[in-house]
Amino acid sequence: MKNTKRAIALLLLVIMLFSVTACGDKKVTTEKAADGTKAKSWILADEPMFGEKPDLDTVFKDEQVNIDVNKIYSSTEFNEKMFDGIYTMYDEDKEIKDIRKMGFKTVEFIKSSEDIVDLPTNVVLGAENMPTVYAEYKNITDKNVAALSFATKDDVGSIPCIYEISGNKIKFNEIRKSSSEPKSTDFETGKAVFEYEFSFKGPYLTLTNSTGSLTLITYGLKKDAGSFTVSGYSLPDSPLIDKLDFFYVSQSSIAYACARDGNYYKGMYLKLTEDGLASVKLIDKDTEGNEFSYEKQFAYILQSNALSFLGAKIVFLDGEKVYYYTDSISSREAKQLDNAGNLTDDQIKQIAEKKSDLFDDLQKEFEEQGINVTVNRALGEIAIDSSVLFGGDSADVSADGKQTINKFLAAYTKVIYNDKYNGFIDKTIVEGHTAPLATSTYESGLPLSTQRAENVKAYCLSAETGVDTSKLAPTLEAVGLSNSKPIYDSNGNVDMDASRRVSFRFTVNVNA
Repeated sequence: MKNTKRAIALLLLVIMLFSVTACGDKKVTTEKAADGTKAKSWILADEPMFGEKPDLDTVFKDEQVNIDVNKIYSSTEFNEKMFDGIYTMYDEDKEIKDIRKMGFKTVEFIKSSEDIVDLPTNVVLGAENMPTVYAEYKNITDKNVAALSFATKDDVGSIPCIYEISGNKIKFNEIRKSSSEPKSTDFETGKAVFEYEFSFKGPYLTLTNSTGSLTLITYGLKKDAGSFTVSGYSLPDSPLIDKLDFFYVSQSSIAYACARDGNYYKGMYLKLTEDGLASVKLIDKDTEGNEFSYEKQFAYILQSNALSFLGAKIVFLDGEKVYYYTDSISSREAKQLDNAGNLTDDQIKQIAEKKSDLFDDLQKEFEEQGINVTVNRALGEIAIDSSVLFGGDSADVSADGKQTINKFLAAYTKVIYNDKYNGFIDKTIVEGHTAPLATSTYESGLPLSTQRAENVKAYCLSAETGVDTSKLAPTLEAVGLSNSKPIYDSNGNVDMDASRRVSFRFTVNVNA
């Protein structure tokens, strides 16, 4: 299934308006929690743009819980990558009154001494979530940054921090800039240090110290936050749920779910309970067009930012593996752009969305022409298996390889030079890759990967292809990358066979 992203973009504007004006609790279902009490749950779905709306009440009606989420949380080795997000009070006006009853502690901050309740009312974790007032700290790339808010007797104030995780403990240290230069990232630590034991349970983060315990909720689910969505792009080395690469599911809008190879699922359903259970159901079709579903349960961690309509990111846990769906379309694209530092977030997002549309159109053309290539959106490449192009350890393009390149070139040039994308592609890079064998090094694999890339480039520009490459020729480059960019399978392990490849990666004209 392929959804129209333009329609989704328009709908997001509607969601944004709704999220600003909505009030009251979320639309939730209630069921028995593991301890017998009532637990909230949220069901989000990939709803079809046309056709019958799914009956969400029946999707998980007969589901039986077959995992112990508490055991999964207690056995998970946590790291800073799991924490990016904003956690806050559900009902700040009411809960701050309660927290002040815990008593106050005098703390020496860099600029002043304050009497505070030393359990934070708001925790902002990760550079991309830092509030505007602390935007300068986003550039401290070698440290994990945060902002903590604390209640005084009559106010709430915040401070920038760095933080680290050790076991089930999190430690924050106040920081400040040590240079008056506007673009300087030099900083120093202050005396204020805050240490807590932490625990996750679904959308909740509980912090505990000698003062007591405080449970915060991910920002997207706080009172009056509006419509709730969950979305995320997988990290390149993360295990995948089935083949799921990225998704956007919501309570109130059209959404989509896409596999790593670029094919769209027919549907996706996500159920989250407040006691930590995440149920994922993916609807797909086999090669004969028969519909089937993939279902699995996890514990989960939500990573919400301050704009709830953009969707919370999510980390799934199964007790053995951690599934990171925590990238955004713009952050994924920034990793693939050579000059991302010169672009604004909006410019990067616009490029990423157009590039995603281009991958959609390329994928469709490859399928229609029966071309056997692998689209990897996480790496931004289209790969051909080395065994298809070469014989053994040879760098000479085989007869079968030439036929594959002929078909690929015809489809590739047809799409990238049509009216929709003409001028968008700045250059196409042919990349040679080898597998990261234990017996090989980057240096030992470099000559073969380079020669293979050069030979494929040379054949692409030869008259033998039967394809007009006059537009492609000036923009085509070749580079050998040895074993530096392996391919990971759905379990998060290096796929040796898939890593042996020649890939085509395009860079874009940012001014197009």
